[in-house]
Amino acid sequence: AVTSGNVHKEAHMTENTGKENTGKENTGKIEKTYIRNPKSGNVRHIVFLLHGLGADGQDLIGLADEWMDHLDDALFISPDAPFPCDLAPYGRQWFSMNILKNMT
Repeated sequence: AVTSGNVHKEAHMTENTGKENTGKENTGKIEKTYIRNPKSGNVRHIVFLLHGLGADGQDLIGLADEWMDHLDDALFISPDAPFPCDLAPYGRQWFSMNILKNMT
């Protein structure tokens, strides 16, 4: 089992060692994660913010600043999707939407 202390420590490691993402890498791995630590300093809850097609984790992490007063024991994690968006020149995606082109 992962304790809240371990989760908190791993979050710091991800935040501090995440590689900068230029937006077009196709590694299939999450390269960048945005973190907001709990206002209280104690992790009792984890909130994952997952963006939509063509966005990235940075687009959603600002919600943590808005919600933190109500969820002061929550660790907020907002990763970039692992793949560059194949329908736009920017942004990330969790999976390709090109499969839909073949269905029409």
